[in-house]
Amino acid sequence: MNIAVLLAAFLFTAAPRTLPPDLCAGSPDNIAPGADVTYPSGDLEKGTVCVYGTLRIRGGTSLRVTNVWSMAGGAIDIDNQGAGTLPIEIIYRDVPIDTSIDPEQLGNGTIGSGRFIVRGQAVPVPFVRLAAEARSDDTVLQTEIPTAWALGTRIVLPDTRHLAEAQWFDPNLTLQHEVCTVVSTSGTSVTCA
Repeated sequence: MNIAVLLAAFLFTAAPRTLPPDLCAGSPDNIAPGADVTYPSGDLEKGTVCVYGTLRIRGGTSLRVTNVWSMAGGAIDIDNQGAGTLPIEIIYRDVPIDTSIDPEQLGNGTIGSGRFIVRGQAVPVPFVRLAAEARSDDTVLQTEIPTAWALGTRIVLPDTRHLAEAQWFDPNLTLQHEVCTVVSTSGTSVTCA
């Protein structure tokens, strides 16, 4: 199974920002400077996690959180390498921003002022062109080269319209992409569900 990390809001700043002190104050989930913490596999519930030391997340972890902040000098290390590892999920709560502790409205999600490292399993063929046009009801795709994708790999067929640059960030635009899960491969044929 390939790495499945869902990052709902991801912001890197060019220079470290000053975090409102109340955002991390008193949180039992903070990782102290010099501490090296590995979250165990399983379902975890956390609030705001401010990482001053090192936080490691490994396969089989499903983390439900409001914020994860990699502080200046801190590191978040998500590693899902190796055969047979389980997926990793980070699920961000859909809650309003509390402007009393987050006046800059940086928001909920992962915010990086420190290091943020993500390693997953190598995908043998990360990109391939189709040998024939795909129709919306096709379950078998013909590719230009063999893929050897593992069962359960999720692939994305992107929107193929040529949109004007002004449309790229239009919130009213509905993308026409499809995601399918590989159920078998044979040479240049990929069967999806």
